[in-house]
Amino acid sequence: MTSEKYDLVIIGSGPAGLAALEAAAEAGAGRVAIVESERRLGGECPNWGCMPTKSLLQTVDILEHCGRGAEFGVPNCGGRTDFSAARKRQRQVIDYLTAGPRLSNHVRKLGADLIRGRAEFVGPQDVAVGGRRYRAGKFVVCAGSETLVPAIPGLDRVGYLTVRSALDLERAPLSVLFVGGGPVGVEFARIFSVFGTACTVVEAGPHVLPKEDRDVAAVVSESLRRLGVSLMPSARAVGFGRRDGRIVAEVEPVGGGKRREIPVDAVMVSAGKRSPWEGLGAAMAGIRLDSRGYPVLDGFLRTSNRNVYAAGDCAGRMAFTSVAHREGRAAGRNAIRGNRMKVDLRVVPHGIYGDPEVGSVGLTEDQAKAAGYRVAVGLAPFGVLSKSIVTGEPLGLVKIVCDRKTREIIGGHVAGHSASEIVHILALAMRARLKCTDLADMTYAFPTYSEAVGLAAGNVG
Repeated sequence: MTSEKYDLVIIGSGPAGLAALEAAAEAGAGRVAIVESERRLGGECPNWGCMPTKSLLQTVDILEHCGRGAEFGVPNCGGRTDFSAARKRQRQVIDYLTAGPRLSNHVRKLGADLIRGRAEFVGPQDVAVGGRRYRAGKFVVCAGSETLVPAIPGLDRVGYLTVRSALDLERAPLSVLFVGGGPVGVEFARIFSVFGTACTVVEAGPHVLPKEDRDVAAVVSESLRRLGVSLMPSARAVGFGRRDGRIVAEVEPVGGGKRREIPVDAVMVSAGKRSPWEGLGAAMAGIRLDSRGYPVLDGFLRTSNRNVYAAGDCAGRMAFTSVAHREGRAAGRNAIRGNRMKVDLRVVPHGIYGDPEVGSVGLTEDQAKAAGYRVAVGLAPFGVLSKSIVTGEPLGLVKIVCDRKTREIIGGHVAGHSASEIVHILALAMRARLKCTDLADMTYAFPTYSEAVGLAAGNVG
């Protein structure tokens, strides 16, 4: 089989893939193709990830404020809406971002061919797509990640929701059990509970959001319980079956103990992501994978096949859209201009949009201690702020983690209103290598939630 030849082939049109294409075009790439297996371009974030879920969460925010209208002197503030109406707006958001020819036209304007289908390496310099073969001098793989479905007896038999299928629902289930209490479980528990769904979150870690700081996770846990969400930390689902037309989940404590049966109407898998490289033909391309199934990369995002780069979720470093974009640009430029560009991941803020929001950057207190730091911590609750009285949103905190010896900030964590915005103050401070005393001495606008950053910095022990 003869191969069609390109200078560069990019696999995946998500944030990393499009950024790689833009950077390659700027760098003077020759003949370029981008391969996409999905019907719509753009990848997970705009089609079935961050943007659709944030659209639903915006509706949830409005509903929750309307429900408190009398508290703010607006007794006739709106009412409840149904899930299908929220879904209609969510589809409008997705269509605005990815429907029509906007992205495909963008690809063409950048001088690239668009190849439809699933790519798989069939050699060190060749991929097969839909029965055709393509050869390239360089590849940038931006294939995202796949939903991790735990091997729990009976789960396949009873059926389950993922982010994709949950976003296609026309009405909220009567009850849902979430397998995993990470960002997906927390965000969808908030969404469904506001629409009347009885939610149970089962998490093997000691608290929901197990990768976040424990004090921040405690705030989120308290808020979810106020919404009526049942939280089961340090527990795991061990089996599923059906009885009387409902799904019955068997849940037991981590480490063993008495099992509990929980009847529900739906199960949602929210246990994280896994590597997509098994289906990409990594072995055929001579790409070495680590124990997690992700490629071993050098500082320029090259795999062990030095003509193949990886960027975004499939690179296995940080699964954030912001990181995917930066890695894509670096990989695309390096593939064309030579290996000069690295991506500094020392300071990467991220947000989680449950109730309340979470913003985090750097090390948690426990991670810092495990890394050998002598830690000093400062906390400031939102409840002491004048802003919280005005808004009626007192639940939240800022937590700053410092190196006790140097006083340099090594982690910052926020839970509460506007947390994903406030955390950027801490991120900038870390990037500039400021000390906690620098933030404590700064003047903050009044009244704002950001004042809690200065208070927390002043409280560092």
